[in-house]
Formats: sequence, structure tokens, C-alpha cells
Amino acid sequence: MYSLYAYYGGKLVDILPESNNLQYTSDKDNLAVTLTFDSIYNLDVGTQIVLKNDSNVVVAGTIIENDRTKFVNSYTVMDFAFYLSKSKTAVQFNNVAASTALKSLLDGFNIQYNITDISTCINKIYRGNAISDIIDGVLEIARLDSGVVYVRYMDGYTLNIQPLDHLKITPTILIDKGLT
Repeated sequence: MYSLYAYYGGKLVDILPESNNLQYTSDKDNLAVTLTFDSIYNLDVGTQIVLKNDSNVVVAGTIIENDRTKFVNSYTVMDFAFYLSKSKTAVQFNNVAASTALKSLLDGFNIQYNITDISTCINKIYRGNAISDIIDGVLEIARLDSGVVYVRYMDGYTLNIQPLDHLKITPTILIDKGLT
């Protein structure tokens, strides 16, 4: 069963019963997941939101935009990977494995991660780059070296970096009864 939690009135409240039009999206070019929904609750920009399926976190993020009308409030939530594209840093990697380089980068920002072993040697300096751009740069060097395509995605609070061929999807197709 799904739940949509927000801090409201000083406590954690499941706002899903008073919300609708909930959807979340992501794509291969965007590290962050976007969650949108409408609600009768009046929430502020910066409010943390957590979408759960039973006890599993599906999306955890922060409201970055709200559109208030007389009867309904529409919200846009970005998961915490959104900040990886906004935060810039300088870092130097001296002949370290790509997975070690990525782990040290993410440790510096207290970001939880699950990164597969990537043995490609990284010897590069990044100055004033967004964290997401550094991740993409390291993964591109690894792809050119090994031919393996790596994908990065948020799963709850954890940034995952895995080879594309290790990921499996289980699509569900719903067909309306009236279709012939």
C-alpha cells in the first residue's frame, strides 16, 4: 500500500488520502527523479516528502515548486540527486579505480551509495564542476576504456551505479476491457 508522507504541522503526516494526480518520472539523461502531485494540504517549498510502497522508499525528496490555486495545491518534488547537479566542487583523482574515485567523491558530500566495482584507472582533475558532471565524466572514461555502459539512479536515499546489462525491468501492461 502506498503512502505519501510530509512534515505538516510539526509532525509526519500521510497526505496521500488528500492528494491526487501523483506521478513520478525519471530518464537516463537526468539523475534525479521528479514527483508531482496535487493536494489540499498547504505545503511550503523545502518540505521533505517521502513516497513509500509498504515499508520501501520509492521517492524521497524536497518540494522545489508549488502552484497554489483557490482549491488545490500542485507540487513538484525532486529527489536528493537533484542537488548533485547544483553543487559544484573541485577534485583530483590520481590513478585510482573509477569506483574508488566515485566513492571518495560521494563520501565528501555524505551521499549514500551502492557502486559496482569499476576498475578503470582515473587520472583527472575537475575544477568547478557539478557533482553529477563529475560522475558522468568518470563513467564516460570507464565506458571508453571497457565498453561497459553504466547507469546511475536514485533508489530512495541511495545513489546506485551499475552496469546497464545488470538491470532488469518487469513491465506490466494493462489493457482496458473495451479494447478489441
